[in-house]
Amino acid sequence: MPQLPAEGTMKAAVRWLRALRTADVDRARALFIHHDAYADLTPDQYSSGLEWLLRIGMVPVPRAAQASPALEERFLNLQLLEKSLEAARPDWITGGNEAAFDGTWLPAPGRAVAEVLGLSNTDAAAAVEKAWLTERARVGAAGEQALVTLIARSVHAEVVHVSAFSDRFGYDIAVESAHSRVHLEVKTTTNTTGQTIFLSRHEYETMRTDPAWHLVFLLLDEQEQLTTVSTVSQAWIARAVPRDQHSHGAKWASARLPLPPAALTPGIEALHEYLLPGAPATLLTGSGQSHAVHA
Repeated sequence: MPQLPAEGTMKAAVRWLRALRTADVDRARALFIHHDAYADLTPDQYSSGLEWLLRIGMVPVPRAAQASPALEERFLNLQLLEKSLEAARPDWITGGNEAAFDGTWLPAPGRAVAEVLGLSNTDAAAAVEKAWLTERARVGAAGEQALVTLIARSVHAEVVHVSAFSDRFGYDIAVESAHSRVHLEVKTTTNTTGQTIFLSRHEYETMRTDPAWHLVFLLLDEQEQLTTVSTVSQAWIARAVPRDQHSHGAKWASARLPLPPAALTPGIEALHEYLLPGAPATLLTGSGQSHAVHA
């Protein structure tokens, strides 16, 4: 399973970042190998640390303009954590429960690497949330593209991946014929249990005003192949979203909604009239598949 580099490698990477601000690679390597102060790590660990920095694009060392030495070191160590999480994609990021990532959650592996890097738990938790948001966007894009491909080969209608060029529509995919249209907002996960969807106020208002709008929930397998397609009940969405606080003039902007199995219907019924005869569209019709979410 994908994980961050070992503690010794990360500790070596921190030392490389510090040394390479003032020395070249050969001088820094000689320092690490021959000076007693650095003998707690092996030459192989130093080599692995440098290789990791090269892999994640931190050599040459990025600089924080006009920063004090202490602030620059914090900046570099944060960069190291963020880029390491993005490159390694550890399973506690890719397979984590969506409900946990709120900018404060820091699992044990995250706390361990934060200690190695000399970062506070607050800094590390922010980096973890950023990595998770990046992963969520990547999985979302993969799901949308998989659904666009499936629909395009299964229907006699124009299929437009609208979110590929704008996020202002309130939906991701448009399926249109001369006489009708379907607008699909797509949410995707690779997590088979405990799914949560995130709905923006704009998406919700689009649901309320656009009769062609439907929310589709996708499950991808470990190879990011589409395994399940379900439609989320709009009645459930209306009940599940937060209530505006009219007395204080406050309106919710984004909602985190735990998704129960009862809110899902397999397939996308709104597309049935568009399906081509003999199209490989069991995922779209819902035949042969169960709900995407398991209790």
